[in-house]
Amino acid sequence: MADYVARVGGTADDVADMAALVEAGGFWRMAPERVPRTYAEPLPEVLRDVEDGLRRWLA
Repeated sequence: MADYVARVGGTADDVADMAALVEAGGFWRMAPERVPRTYAEPLPEVLRDVEDGLRRWLA
């Protein structure tokens, strides 16, 4: 987490506060109602495609 805090220029308290907000469901009050609250579990093939794409992007 310290690595993330250093990259975004915030403080550990900022990150902890945001994490607590999301865990408490506060994030959804910031998102419009049209944003789905539940998602279907992705198929393993889709996850492999995403992983392969990310690896290519990072290479």
